[in-house]
Amino acid sequence: MQPIPNDILTQFEAVLKKGFGDHKDILRAKKSKYIPVVLSRKEIAAVLKHLSHPYDLAVKLLYGCGLRLFECVKLRVKNFNFDAGILTLHGKGSNGGEPCVRGTRIPVHIVLSHLAAGKNYDTVLKHFPRITHEDIFACLEYAAFLATEKVAPA
Repeated sequence: MQPIPNDILTQFEAVLKKGFGDHKDILRAKKSKYIPVVLSRKEIAAVLKHLSHPYDLAVKLLYGCGLRLFECVKLRVKNFNFDAGILTLHGKGSNGGEPCVRGTRIPVHIVLSHLAAGKNYDTVLKHFPRITHEDIFACLEYAAFLATEKVAPA
């Protein structure tokens, strides 16, 4: 029997809310010696206070949207939908250019699919603790915006 990678087990347990049992052949991730530094909001505000334009904008995008440095450098005006408050990226990463909820890497279509399945706002908020009611409304507004776009016949 092939050993099952630990990340698959974690996903299985998180999505299906079921244990996978006790398996001895599970591959474990190596402990990293690197411990990421997480700054408080107060510390981030102190850093941003000392930055001037245009560097403050870049740092706000890196921090607030979770962008990688190269994603930030490659940004263009066409990546922004100012009406819906959405930034669309194309490139490296798990989201592959999908529009995400502001300040997260949660794809908009995932939130919309939960709502379409009949889940109420509170259930969606419990499932995604990093988003707010305003984020859900922004997802709905984005869907409405996309529904008004004209599709050119092939």
